[in-house]
Amino acid sequence: MSRPGEAGGLLLLLMAGVAAADSTDDRASSLERQLVAPCCWRQPLSEHLSEEANRLKAEIRRRLAEGWTEQEIRDHYVRQYGLAILAKPPYQGFHLLAYLLPMLFLAGLGVGLGRWLARTRGQPGRADPVALPPGPYAAQLAQELRGFER
Repeated sequence: MSRPGEAGGLLLLLMAGVAAADSTDDRASSLERQLVAPCCWRQPLSEHLSEEANRLKAEIRRRLAEGWTEQEIRDHYVRQYGLAILAKPPYQGFHLLAYLLPMLFLAGLGVGLGRWLARTRGQPGRADPVALPPGPYAAQLAQELRGFER
């Protein structure tokens, strides 16, 4: 027969094991979202269903169980496959352009659109010149158009 204190201790050990497994699964899932499947280079490991992706997922879980940190695992795969393995390029050096260029493009587009609108709308109180067709009705058309400006 077991003592009352032993059952509580066993329960705590069991709960700690479950919590550690959940933590490992969470960390593995996080890494799988950060790395791209090297068989096609299009999808994160978390979404890819190839043999290669499954092998890497199992390898990540094994390394985490061995005590590797997430950064060590990421660095290992970057050494093995290069920066292309990362789902997001690092925020440094040449890769910083991947984050800056879209914002600069949109800012330039906004400035260009603003200038174009200002130029096409004209200045208040000043009518845009209209080329009237020559003919007997040109004066009458000009007078009617001036009536719309007010």
